[in-house]
Amino acid sequence: MNPFLFGPESERLFGLYLPPKAGAEKRMGIVLCPPIHQEFLRSRWSLRQVSTQLTRAGLHVLRFDWYGFGDSGGEPTDGTPERWIEDIRLACKELKEISGVSTISLVGMRSGATLAAHAAASGLEIKDLVLLDPVVSGSDYLEGLRGLHRRRWEAFPYPRTSIREEQREEILGFMYNRAQVQAIGGLDLPATPPAVTGGIHWIRTQSAAPVAPPSGWIERVRLSDLQDAAGWDRLESIQEALVAGQIPPAVLNALGVKAV
Repeated sequence: MNPFLFGPESERLFGLYLPPKAGAEKRMGIVLCPPIHQEFLRSRWSLRQVSTQLTRAGLHVLRFDWYGFGDSGGEPTDGTPERWIEDIRLACKELKEISGVSTISLVGMRSGATLAAHAAASGLEIKDLVLLDPVVSGSDYLEGLRGLHRRRWEAFPYPRTSIREEQREEILGFMYNRAQVQAIGGLDLPATPPAVTGGIHWIRTQSAAPVAPPSGWIERVRLSDLQDAAGWDRLESIQEALVAGQIPPAVLNALGVKAV
């Protein structure tokens, strides 16, 4: 496990390179694209388990923090979808340089999956695109977060004040500026699936309102339904780490590698 910083000197990104298990190396790299904001925190344990299983299976893995999150530079209000898509491009370039692999696949979760799809659609050469509960509609996603935020504040036993002003808004403990709210609200899945050299895999956890691939995607994706419930829309789950459960083996299966 090798932590390092990469990207522009003034806007450094934190990365974590995980080399493959000795004797099991395959010439393919995986860049993991986490969600943003509150879901970024929830997903860390689960994506750590995914990366461990991938390295045991012989794959080179790069985990990274978006600009404005975790150990990367900037503040959460500094990030935009355009910037985060560029972060993915930088991460892929970095993984190729570190590992020597020429083939990269992207594994994204929630908003990270949507950003990965946009990165692939922008011309980034990708083998497989694995989407874990991707955000299909940015406006629906944002309203879902606001709904959880309202219910959370209403559940407090004593009055509290949430911030929602003309230029900024608090949602589940994170501050968003107005431009960021508008940009995330417009972060929809691309109308048509991007061109990849391998396959596009849509992994869906259990939900009271499961989201189906858009009509333009149906014929191109391989859909897998898991029995595990991620609880993205449950108030009770917002402060709980997402348990990996069936997610790591589902990702390995999508990538066509066997668990070790």
